[in-house]
Amino acid sequence: MLSEHTYRRFVREHSDSLFRYAFFFLKNQMDAEDVLQECLLKLWDIRQTNSIKENPRAFVFRMIKHKCIDRLRKEKRNPVQAAEALPERAKSAEAIQSLEVKESRGQLMQIIQTLPDLQREILILRNMEGMSMEEIAESLDMKLNTVEVYLSRARKKVRAAFSQIEKR
Repeated sequence: MLSEHTYRRFVREHSDSLFRYAFFFLKNQMDAEDVLQECLLKLWDIRQTNSIKENPRAFVFRMIKHKCIDRLRKEKRNPVQAAEALPERAKSAEAIQSLEVKESRGQLMQIIQTLPDLQREILILRNMEGMSMEEIAESLDMKLNTVEVYLSRARKKVRAAFSQIEKR
């Protein structure tokens, strides 16, 4: 059960990372905000029940993933698109970076977009959203060892792709 105070703290601490996760799937700021709001409202509605048997963060990440997939299916959009610039809300730090760093980041995002879906998702949850391996396993309903293998494979593919770029 989540108290009102715990719920409010949860929203303050996690709404940005939850938004980025939804944006990762939808590639549209307004759609991502809608999905986030729907999921946070659902969390509010069920906060007093015992239906949250896991870590609330993992629970909401899973809920966002399912809502995004439902929305993409409904709209028949392809979730794997070329990397796009993050919306204004998510790119304040990028505004300060040098052109070289921006180019490297863009190349990294393009490389990440070429990964298989599950590897890409695990890599983003771990390295960009800072989730623990246990949280990722819980939110994706996978075994911890499986998550570790997928993450290792994703990192190897990213390193190999970057080394190919550096050779050019």
